[in-house]
Amino acid sequence: MLTELEPRGSNYIAYAISEKGDIHEMFIVSIGKSLAKTLATRLKKDTFFVLANKQEECSYLRLAADKSKLFKTSKSFRLPKEKVEKFFNATLCTIPDALASPKKRRLSVEGKVAKVYDMKEGPTRKRHDILLADEVSKKSICSKLWGEHSEKITENDTGSVFKISNVEVHVYNDRHQLKSTT
Repeated sequence: MLTELEPRGSNYIAYAISEKGDIHEMFIVSIGKSLAKTLATRLKKDTFFVLANKQEECSYLRLAADKSKLFKTSKSFRLPKEKVEKFFNATLCTIPDALASPKKRRLSVEGKVAKVYDMKEGPTRKRHDILLADEVSKKSICSKLWGEHSEKITENDTGSVFKISNVEVHVYNDRHQLKSTT
């Protein structure tokens, strides 16, 4: 496990690295809220697990809380230092580069805050959307800041230059967006 699990509604999400050195998004799907929470409490950062249900090669692991079995193991493996560093220190890109990036790419971006939208809050989550603009290309991209990241920007920051690190490219309705990660 590279990161701690964080709740997303009634589901949980984290990042893990496989023995082959591939980094995967782990998504625990809740059938019953208590089942997902029980499975999530067993998964901790910097621990090693064996998945009982073998999956084909994919960029994410979707674990159904009622069907997945995880076993903690004492077997460990060497983490590929370059991949882990690249994962936690994503490449700084321009806004046009981010707009041309494939879905799920992790990157960092810098731009001028063109607009700060109202905070959206639910019972288990909060999100703050901002519009970042590139003054050279005049292109802009929406960034969704989740959880604790949503509190780091206010309407007073409009016009300021911000660098947002380790965000993930997301495509919704054929439009590129960025979303914060843990």
